[in-house]
Parts: sequence; structure tokens; C-alpha cells
Amino acid sequence: MIVQGDVLTNEGPKAIEEIKEGDIVINLGNRPCRVVKVEKADVTEVIRFQNNPDLLVSRDSGLATRYGMLEGETVKPHA
Repeated sequence: MIVQGDVLTNEGPKAIEEIKEGDIVINLGNRPCRVVKVEKADVTEVIRFQNNPDLLVSRDSGLATRYGMLEGETVKPHA
């Protein structure tokens, strides 16, 4: 789950906090996809990326990488 950061939409990048039901986002296959539900959840741990520090993802998320899916729990902290 994206906690903070931008999501690519058909209108360009948009802060995750601004995404609402009915918006069109671009999925991993570069295809437009309509948002059908927006949920809020409590998050206790996040992952911050060295090359994109404005993006926060909950640690219990699956992460799509160029090498395939990666479970957030397996990501090691950067020293």
C-alpha cells in the first residue's frame, strides 16, 4: 500500500492522498485502470527508498520490481 508519494494518472502524477474513487490511474502494464475503492488503514512500518525518498510504502505490501514481485517484509534496511 502506498502511504505517501505520487501515483501516475491519466492527467499526470497525483499525490496518493488526492486519489479518489472513479479516478483513472496507470497500472504496471501501462494501462489505464479506474479506481473502484479507496481505503484508509493504520500503518506501523514503512519502507522508504533511497532513490525516491518521498515514496513511502507499508512494509506488509508486495512490491513490483523489474525483476518480479518482492514481499516488503523481506526488504533489508539500508545501513
